Amino acid sequence: MLTKTNIEPFLIQSTTHTPAISFVPDNLYFNIVGIASFPQSVQLFSNAARWITEYDLSLDLRSQVNKDKSLHLTFEFNILVPDNESLDAMKNLFTSLERMNRMNNRRVYVSIKWHYHSENENIKIFLWQCIDRYRVFFETINEMGAPSFYIQPTNVTPEIFFDTPNHVFRITGSSRPEHPDAFYDKVIKWIECNGRQWMSEYPLNIKMYYFNTSSGKTLLNILKYMDKWYSEENRGTINWYYSGEYEYEYDEVREEFEPYLQNISFNYIQYNQ
Repeated sequence: MLTKTNIEPFLIQSTTHTPAISFVPDNLYFNIVGIASFPQSVQLFSNAARWITEYDLSLDLRSQVNKDKSLHLTFEFNILVPDNESLDAMKNLFTSLERMNRMNNRRVYVSIKWHYHSENENIKIFLWQCIDRYRVFFETINEMGAPSFYIQPTNVTPEIFFDTPNHVFRITGSSRPEHPDAFYDKVIKWIECNGRQWMSEYPLNIKMYYFNTSSGKTLLNILKYMDKWYSEENRGTINWYYSGEYEYEYDEVREEFEPYLQNISFNYIQYNQ
């Protein structure tokens, strides 16, 4: 049983200029939905960022009591026709979320789920700026319901880039986190919910500079799950990139991955570092 926080919920009703906000700490789920316009929304988002900072502090006690538990927090945004000033104000909110996410000794993992309309260029530019800047799990969902999933790389975790509207799915970088199951948990859940519908007709591109044993086992479990989507007549494809300087990686993948996948074909592509 997770210890509850001692912070009050942050609940705001929507108006003609500001969105509704529902931050209920013990639900581990947080929602902002509605219209956002300047200047009313700017102050509202500032207050929301302060609440997140207070909530972040309250997580210290919670994580100390539940040392073996990891917390997965989801912040969902469905902002209708926001102006640029309101979007800029939201960056302070995202900064607070990233600060919370970076304290990995507490095993707190934050994800942002953002609903958007493809024709809104301001939103698309804003989302790409945030994706490039903030190292949190970032899922975007367009008006057709196509979900995309992003996370920026760190020194110990890879980039996850599942760009569904453009049919690009890749995992790139190094993987040696202290708790790989906790890091990959959201990736696995996303694939379980969306993979067969959106990924199965396109190759998965993997370019790993390094992965430790536990990360390799987790990655293999992901591929074994995907293997169930296919058959001998309808095979899946993995494009695996390996270094021309370390060709033993090619043999390692063939020995440790291929034998466990019955319905997925591997294309090996050499690159030079």
